[in-house]
Amino acid sequence: MSIRSFRFGLALLVLAAGMAPAARAATLSTPLFSAGTDYLVCTATNVGTKPAEVTVEATDISGNPRTFDISTCGATLPPRASCYARLEVGEDAACFFTHRGTIKAMIQLFDTVDGVVSSVPATR
Repeated sequence: MSIRSFRFGLALLVLAAGMAPAARAATLSTPLFSAGTDYLVCTATNVGTKPAEVTVEATDISGNPRTFDISTCGATLPPRASCYARLEVGEDAACFFTHRGTIKAMIQLFDTVDGVVSSVPATR
């Protein structure tokens, strides 16, 4: 193997390593929230300058999946756009956001009379 082909191979390896993190999905999560007689809403906003892919899941205290009664997530979000997924009244849950791109996310306690009562940001 010549030194030139070695350098070319090394350059390709460095280039590939530098590009790999952009393709990986990351996950943000919230703590468990208790809804009582209200709704829980998992919300994500694309704060980047490029489209972001976002999916959201929710689990109960035992890690069992929860089903959303409304969800606008699961597609590509344009920059500055948001999506949300709402659980049925009284569901207790934590939200998990899997994404490619730059997002901010949260869980919100939503009362149909007073609107958002409380919110907590998602973290890594």
